[in-house]
Amino acid sequence: MGKSAQISNRVILAGMAVSTLTVLVPRSLADVAVLLWALLCSGLTLWGAQRLEGSTRNTFRLLGLAGLVFLVGIVVRTAHGEAIGVEQPLPSPADFFHVPGYLMFFGVAWNIHRRRARSRDIDAWVDSLAFSVAVGSILWGLFLGDFVLNSEGSIEVGLHLGYNAVIFAIMAVVIRIGASPGDRPRSYYLLGLGSLAFVIADLNATWASTTSQTAYVTIALSPMIYGFCAAATVDPTAHLMLRPSERNEIDNSKSRAAFVLIAFAAPFAIVLFSGSASMLAQRTALGGSVIVAFLVSFRVYRVLLAERASQKIERQLSEELSSMAKLTSTDELRRSLVGAASRLVSDGARPRITTQETDGRDATTFEIPESLQGQSREAMEISPPLVSAQQKRLVSTLLRDAGHMATALSASAAIARQESEAAANERIAINERRFRALVQNASDLVLVIDHDASITYMSEASQRILGREAESCVGQDVRELLIQGDVSNANRYVAAVLNDSAPAHDLEVRLLHSDGSTRLFECTFTDMFH
Repeated sequence: MGKSAQISNRVILAGMAVSTLTVLVPRSLADVAVLLWALLCSGLTLWGAQRLEGSTRNTFRLLGLAGLVFLVGIVVRTAHGEAIGVEQPLPSPADFFHVPGYLMFFGVAWNIHRRRARSRDIDAWVDSLAFSVAVGSILWGLFLGDFVLNSEGSIEVGLHLGYNAVIFAIMAVVIRIGASPGDRPRSYYLLGLGSLAFVIADLNATWASTTSQTAYVTIALSPMIYGFCAAATVDPTAHLMLRPSERNEIDNSKSRAAFVLIAFAAPFAIVLFSGSASMLAQRTALGGSVIVAFLVSFRVYRVLLAERASQKIERQLSEELSSMAKLTSTDELRRSLVGAASRLVSDGARPRITTQETDGRDATTFEIPESLQGQSREAMEISPPLVSAQQKRLVSTLLRDAGHMATALSASAAIARQESEAAANERIAINERRFRALVQNASDLVLVIDHDASITYMSEASQRILGREAESCVGQDVRELLIQGDVSNANRYVAAVLNDSAPAHDLEVRLLHSDGSTRLFECTFTDMFH
């Protein structure tokens, strides 16, 4: 385990120990322990941020600064409360630090979302908003509504509403980050736990302030907030926090469905747990529940639209593949790829087939199956690169099935060529058998000679006519069988035949018998070179 990982683990354990200490020791000692721990963790967060690069460094640096600003605000509010004899006074000069601290923490969450999400997702925002409004409606119905409606201090009410508005916005962005695809390193989960502890601690502080109670949960969770944030910053996986995903489409996972169901259950929670609240507060909370119900209904409507669009695009893919299945050559398949891909992705995307490599920033690249490749290695590029996961799947399926079709066409063509070659070879074999049957049984001597006058074939009549075995004569110069005085005459006659100017009469020559005697032959020549 690396040094950074060890530091991260120790910070988590120490944060848990300090949180436990706040429950066991007197309040004054717990406050001091929390302040010292928060100061240490803020410094550790700033130190860890310096080890990172670019936007990741700036994001974690802002997180460390937010921790310091919050810490100053806590000290100022505590001192102000001691001076006027009120625990956690509101309003207070500390608000000049807490308000920027909240906004800085929101900036951290927003920057992480902006860097990790490569595309807008209305559905994810609807889920986040529905859950945040549901939680806000429950809190309003339980205690915040009565406090706001019955309070006489407009500044105090405004600050409470402002703080809660920011915390609900942070909650919505954090949920949106959770819905985004991308790397989920250990640092991601640590920062998520810190954000969850921050939201719970703030809501508990709001409850304690509006009901004149002590925020024990906030005190106990504060060390964990600082500890998880510091551990996330120094963790060796922190540099992966802002890395976007290769995928652009966000899945409708079970966790997202759970958030929607929790939001939908908000009205029932208000009815069950807000019995002591005023009628006006309950009605206001139920009004928020109506908003949640509308958002959930809108979400269901979007799911149905997405399902219909998915079915439509699947039909389009089926139609494209059916059209391609009617093509009869690989070249036709290659030419049809760009048009089919363009109709599948639409939205201004421009597919093209290229042989040049890209870095992936300006286009989404798909590998073309080997059966569809040209003379050089090719790929399909689609720009702009922000193609949804469904569109990527459709184009990949299109190319894969087109490759199968090309393979099938090549196999069919090969079979056809084999059948054609087999048929041609069979015809040649039949002709050869006919030729041999006719020639070998003929009473005349038949010879085939090459361009250099060497014998390549001699019929079986040679044994009877010349007393020579046919096989022994193959490869021999035919002129060796002629009487010397007839060679020049034979050469002139053959040259005339090759020049298409053969004499009208046949050639008469004398051939040597194996016993030394001669035989007179009347010869007919046919040019078969072509």
